Amino acid sequence: MKQLKFPGMNNITAKEGLVMIKVLKREGVTDAKKVMSFMEGIDDALTLQKSASIINRFRGKRKIGKSASQIIHDRLMMIDI
Repeated sequence: MKQLKFPGMNNITAKEGLVMIKVLKREGVTDAKKVMSFMEGIDDALTLQKSASIINRFRGKRKIGKSASQIIHDRLMMIDI
């Protein structure tokens, strides 16, 4: 059964999105821009994780020469929380 995606996200379901928002509110993050920034960062990391085998296969041909895990780590470090 196909699950509904959270609006604006490619990999986060509606249930997961609501849980993330509740947890962030409980942690004191109430600014809507910060919440969306966090969720977009997680969604991007999930997208990168899905394509990790492709990234790793062509790593030697890329100028940056980073593995998928390094690229995911770098993206997660850009999240403003």
